Amino acid sequence: MCERGLGTVKDSQEALRWYEKAMEQDCTGDSHARAALLCSSDSSIPDFFRKACEYAVRAAELGSSEGQYILGRMFALGVCFPRDSRQALRWILEAATQDHERAIVNAIFFFGWGLEDLPPDLSQAVTWAMRGLELGLPMVKYVLSVMYRTGVGVELDSGRAELLELELGPGNMRRGKEYWDCVLQEHRLPTDGGGQDEVLDF
Repeated sequence: MCERGLGTVKDSQEALRWYEKAMEQDCTGDSHARAALLCSSDSSIPDFFRKACEYAVRAAELGSSEGQYILGRMFALGVCFPRDSRQALRWILEAATQDHERAIVNAIFFFGWGLEDLPPDLSQAVTWAMRGLELGLPMVKYVLSVMYRTGVGVELDSGRAELLELELGPGNMRRGKEYWDCVLQEHRLPTDGGGQDEVLDF
């Protein structure tokens, strides 16, 4: 894609123009979600923060699983809006229901480890982990291996954890661990309400 090319200001702004043009005929919200991701990751775009928030909301409302995932993360982290665990869970589950991999990982975290005023619901964590396993999603396999190693929602079983890790292979293991570590870090560190002068990472 254009925004993954040279990484210059011109590239990003040109990509955004294409996405905004595509939005005129996009009833799925996918163009809005791509624009939200682009704006959230590139502070060279004028008014990037406001645009990222605006496009994420529209994408989610149109039913884009990526948009719903982004909006859920925004509510969970206090980006664009005050932190709101219930809205975060609502939009993450909307995306997870569409089999969005990172949304399922976040659903497992919310239910398995809890989210501020929402207590853990281990049965739901296991349900989403099994759904991800059924779909063969690598990141979810990694999280399930963590659950077996730590006994969160399931019986401790290092053998099953090792089998999942062998199935994943080194590359998927690394990607799964990187994303999971990111989720854990975000929800263990205090936030100042979104860091509106910094790029976002979803």
